Amino acid sequence: MPQDAASITREGIVRAWIYQENGGDHWGARSFPNDAASRDFRIAEGGADEEGSMGFNHIVWKRMYGDENDCASIRGYLLNNGHPDGAENINMYHPKNSLLGFAMAASDEDCGASNGLYRAFSDMPSYTTAIPVNQRPEAYCYEPVPRGDESCANGDADNIHEFNAVEDHALNLLVKAMVAYNRGTGSLNTHHYFSDLLLSSEASISDGEYRSTAFGYAMRIKEHTQTLDTVDGYLPYVTYIWQGSEAVEDDPDTDADEAQAAWCYVYGEVEWMEGEDFSEVRAAASPFDLTGRPQVPEGQVLCQ
Repeated sequence: MPQDAASITREGIVRAWIYQENGGDHWGARSFPNDAASRDFRIAEGGADEEGSMGFNHIVWKRMYGDENDCASIRGYLLNNGHPDGAENINMYHPKNSLLGFAMAASDEDCGASNGLYRAFSDMPSYTTAIPVNQRPEAYCYEPVPRGDESCANGDADNIHEFNAVEDHALNLLVKAMVAYNRGTGSLNTHHYFSDLLLSSEASISDGEYRSTAFGYAMRIKEHTQTLDTVDGYLPYVTYIWQGSEAVEDDPDTDADEAQAAWCYVYGEVEWMEGEDFSEVRAAASPFDLTGRPQVPEGQVLCQ
């Protein structure tokens, strides 16, 4: 990780995550993006679905007060043996309680609809999905802030690292946790970061910005760590180097020259956010077009 990124803390990540949820407003949020007038006594409420959620968290009303009661830690009451009735009301309109509700929804073992942090980082994590050998990149690097004109894959070789992970780990687990909190925990148990997220999620570009998808949600949180003044360090975007073809040696028993050098190309989180398609990037970097005819490759980088 870049040296200036390494000072990121859990607090900083939570600050950026909360900012993604409500844009920094708990009270007095605008009703709509184009609404110039704030509502001084109105709490920020989720608008991505019809079930509603409040404040900093993604806890929809039915999980607070309705029939989805598998997650007691985020219900509208808190079991408390010291209270005469054995329970104490939780006021999720209070910023502190809303933040605590966010933490519990993301990390409580019983909160199965949203507990991505638990599934990623508990003692028995279910998100450490194996990555098949033929689906692993060759290498990776971390993009600095601000990013240069070229990818880190074209920069100092000392900053490029061999990809030797056999399963999802580290930053990719954190991304999976964020995605799970946003869209639900489901398929991330059985699909690794590349197959279910980076290489399968399409980035829809509108007015220069990618639209909201679950993967885009996590990428926006990374962006907030890079831009918010209240966050030290940052979560870097990761760029990957992929092998397009292995080297082919010349066959001395034939007259033709079959020798071909290995070639690699770049596709990572920045490329995804810019709306580039993985298959199209690979095809452009190939020395041959889709019909097998030679072409001038675009976007090739040195294999590691």
